[in-house]
Amino acid sequence: MSELYTEEQMNVTKHRLRLLRKEKSLSYENLSLLLQKQGTPISHTNLRNYELTDKNNPLYNRTRGMSVENLVALACVYQVSLEYILGYSDERVPMNKEKMQGAC
Repeated sequence: MSELYTEEQMNVTKHRLRLLRKEKSLSYENLSLLLQKQGTPISHTNLRNYELTDKNNPLYNRTRGMSVENLVALACVYQVSLEYILGYSDERVPMNKEKMQGAC
């Protein structure tokens, strides 16, 4: 049986989260404040851990355990699809903008 969310996909997610945050010129602290205002508090420490690429760091697997709520909140902030963040698609645009905007 194959792994549902592979190490390669997790690395794509980490890279995309970092890329999207930098494209918006957001620090971890500013992103955390923005998410809190939108009703999904995620600490700047957790946001940093989601982007960790050092496999020796004990918090490396934090991206794998990210909640659905946190994923949706990040997709809303960045206006991209969940599939894009998770590495299942290279399409950035949300699949259904109307539903996505209702969640954001």
